[in-house]
Amino acid sequence: MVLKKVLFTLYIFIFTFNAIAQNNVTTRVIVKTGNYVEFYVNHLDDYENGMSLENYTTLQIEYNDTVSGGIANPSGPGWELNVRAMSASIESIDSGETLPLDLVEFRVFHESATNTFTLNSTDTEIATGTDRVNYVADVIISYDIGKTNPINIVSNERFVVELMFTIKTKD
Repeated sequence: MVLKKVLFTLYIFIFTFNAIAQNNVTTRVIVKTGNYVEFYVNHLDDYENGMSLENYTTLQIEYNDTVSGGIANPSGPGWELNVRAMSASIESIDSGETLPLDLVEFRVFHESATNTFTLNSTDTEIATGTDRVNYVADVIISYDIGKTNPINIVSNERFVVELMFTIKTKD
């Protein structure tokens, strides 16, 4: 068996959306650590068992929803943090080969809960909160590749996918 080397790179983009109404909503996401995620798959064990980057990305969430006078909006629905791939597959920058997005999984830790999500090309809510005034918290993300779905590569390749994280007022 010939072992092939593979590089997976995940680029992170942050966007914030504010609801415009009578309320004063401000949101912000700061990438504190891990804005450029790379997996170097170059051992047989990596192919057979997948790879993980533990607690790799830390996003700081800031959310504020007030009404006149700076008090909490009593009817404010809170916020949600979403992620999605900016393409329909993980694309090779060497050959044009593609891999399915479901090779990548996220384990998201927020407010003492950990949830697992599979990467796809539609918005996936990965964290949420109902706090409305001066809310600041960290969302910590671990990445897995090839854990649930195996990595099947036949040549040395470099693969890239861009991730978009968005924070917005809940619908």
